[in-house]
Amino acid sequence: MNKLYRKTSILVGALLLMNVAFADDHGASAQSATMAQVNLCYLEDGKTMANVDELNADFFSFLDENDLAPLSVILTPVATGNHPSEPAYDFIEMMFAEHAKIGQMWDQVLGSKTGQKIMADWEEMTNCVTRFNHLIHRFRDAEAQSSTDSRVVEFNRCKVHPEVEGNRMREIHDDILANRSPDATNLYWGLLIPEIGDSIGTFRHLVAFPDMAAYTQAVAARTSAEYRANYRDYNRRWAQCDGRSVWQGRVQNRP
Repeated sequence: MNKLYRKTSILVGALLLMNVAFADDHGASAQSATMAQVNLCYLEDGKTMANVDELNADFFSFLDENDLAPLSVILTPVATGNHPSEPAYDFIEMMFAEHAKIGQMWDQVLGSKTGQKIMADWEEMTNCVTRFNHLIHRFRDAEAQSSTDSRVVEFNRCKVHPEVEGNRMREIHDDILANRSPDATNLYWGLLIPEIGDSIGTFRHLVAFPDMAAYTQAVAARTSAEYRANYRDYNRRWAQCDGRSVWQGRVQNRP
């Protein structure tokens, strides 16, 4: 849900482009990736996250009537690289589902009076832009994910170096996964590959933890000389990353 909902051409463009190959060659097809709709939002004056929660409860209830409600996580900033004069978004809303289901969700909202009313109410309380991404699942602990609605999510935006060819990024990430430490505390690692709303050749690491204690344990593990050397090598040889941001979140809907 966002202020751009009238621009249905964005949605049409996303649906038409779903079967193109990923520009950074992570090697996954649209059929094997989940679609992720990411809403980047500021609150309008006088509005609060409680207002967002209340409206979203109505939104997901409306979608549930037609079995179209996606998995959704809502995030608020903990630590970012933003300067105080340019604060981070007030919240990020992420909705995950099969590509077709996201399209059907939009059709249901745009084509009904109830959906239009919810969108109008959303527009009054938020100022959002939307991104459409493919989410490639690299690691997930399904049992841990289902046992808690709490999430601490880390993003890191990276741009593949022009000279990196073919499936090399997929091979690099395969190697990282194969060498995952048994002491690792994350419950999820995925790659957000932009389709609409970001530049080609970029992607984001999305790493989720159950709580801040698990996250800070992961941060402590990164102080080793080996990790730092590997991270520098990754940025020098394969993809240059902007730096991490951390968000506190919760699952606001499960299908």
